[in-house]
Amino acid sequence: MLLDALPVLGAEVAGAVVDRIPPAELTRIRRAGRLAWLPVRLLVESCEAAAPLLGEEGLRRWGAAALYAAAGAPLTRAFFLAALGSKRHNPAVLLSFLLKAWPLLYSGCGDLLMVAREPGSVRLMQGPTPVELRRSATVLPLVGAFAAIPAYCGLEGKAEAEWATDTEWFQYRITWRPAGDR
Repeated sequence: MLLDALPVLGAEVAGAVVDRIPPAELTRIRRAGRLAWLPVRLLVESCEAAAPLLGEEGLRRWGAAALYAAAGAPLTRAFFLAALGSKRHNPAVLLSFLLKAWPLLYSGCGDLLMVAREPGSVRLMQGPTPVELRRSATVLPLVGAFAAIPAYCGLEGKAEAEWATDTEWFQYRITWRPAGDR
């Protein structure tokens, strides 16, 4: 999904990121079917290739674009439609559906659990997080995807992460409010 979202960042940037991914890895990613499990290493290599070109904010935007790509993809579209159909404009419901889809989408990335849910916010825990994913290049796109969920529901929101390279469990906090509400 991340490679599918690159064009949103612009053709020049997308091309530069793709050029930094080793050709054999890029071929393997592109040849994989939608239901194929790809090694975590390929995610890490793609994110590391993008990081110097995109910077922190660009990695977040890339993650947000990947969320929107997932919302339209055949495998995950049903999750988004079901969540929006049951409780429209509720990011907590959409997140709960995405948590159920996490093991279908990602293998070897740790579990993703909702540990707190309050009006206008949720707290998620990811773990045990493999050592190779304990880097900003892989955390920031996920933060960007989480931050895009309130916007997908028509709300203003943000996401923050608490993580460290020596910690197995990462924490994410997603907050939201009605658009235009200050």
